[in-house]
Amino acid sequence: MGERITIKEIAMLAGVSVGTVHSALYDKPGVSEETKKRVVRIARENHYRINATAAALKRKPKKVAVVVPAMASVNRYYFNDVWAALNNYKSTINDLNILFTEIPYYINDPLFLQELRRIRENKEISGVIGFTGYMDQEGKELLRDMSLEGKTVVLVGETDAYAKALCCVLPDYKMAGRMVGELLSRQLKDAGKILLCAGDVRIAAHYEVVDGFTEFFQENGLKNQLMRKHYSHDAKDYSSSLQDIFSGDDGISACFAVTARESVLLGQALESAGKAGRILAVGSDMFAENVDFLERGVFTNLLNKNPYTQMRRALDCMVNSLARGEQPSRKELYVRTEIVFKSSLPMYKQGSTERLLI
Repeated sequence: MGERITIKEIAMLAGVSVGTVHSALYDKPGVSEETKKRVVRIARENHYRINATAAALKRKPKKVAVVVPAMASVNRYYFNDVWAALNNYKSTINDLNILFTEIPYYINDPLFLQELRRIRENKEISGVIGFTGYMDQEGKELLRDMSLEGKTVVLVGETDAYAKALCCVLPDYKMAGRMVGELLSRQLKDAGKILLCAGDVRIAAHYEVVDGFTEFFQENGLKNQLMRKHYSHDAKDYSSSLQDIFSGDDGISACFAVTARESVLLGQALESAGKAGRILAVGSDMFAENVDFLERGVFTNLLNKNPYTQMRRALDCMVNSLARGEQPSRKELYVRTEIVFKSSLPMYKQGSTERLLI
């Protein structure tokens, strides 16, 4: 049958009618989940390609809610790229009849859970792309319930604690921490202290980077003293504490901020304490303030966790599932992390983040 298998031939292999095959492939009602999976598997194994555009034109638009922190205040450092990925993506799928509803949320917003409940109850919303890092337990449970009730849920930037989402798109945070650990260990000339701006102890995207960093030093028998300073959610207080640390401790040889917001405060503290360029310093993620610190030698490197790529891949997974009936190969899909040097900055200044997706 080769690559030209027909719906009639799929029906024969599956032992069902041509109408059942058509309904299963184009996600129409009246077909059991077991039959649908069997038909889709046979079609995929025999290289049958669904005409997603034609199918989309025959159905009502499918709506996807994008639930990601708003680009307000310190959130803009990281989430600007996440929202940019969505805005750029919309124009590429005009023929698939999928609409995106943007639900930017604020940390500790008492109205946010009400918004999630409305999404859950809205039968017109077929899918949800969510960043759960700053959600409380009830918010995560609402996403789990949506998945159990039939909505397609894709998580970005965080693992799926309940194993109910279609997939999770994220960096390997421990590997990212190990990368910076190896980078600094190779540059340090002595066993000096290393200051870790260690983020929020409750957020996996923060503490797993720290765990990877510390594990690298422990496994390699390195004797550096690691000092942890966790984010206090009071920027002024945190910045003042960093300046006090640098002003009062001459034994610090290197420092590393695991989050975007801490990177800005770390860079400012290094300059205020007169330590910029005198000790090794690594910030996290790519945005104007961090790029400026790298260009001026305040930071020696940046750890880029590619939030743009995370969102782009999450969008692909959602659209492939809703429009084409395709499932991701794994539950957890990892995007690459990169160590950025001053010499490699021109690659990031071409005006197109898409270049880094190749």
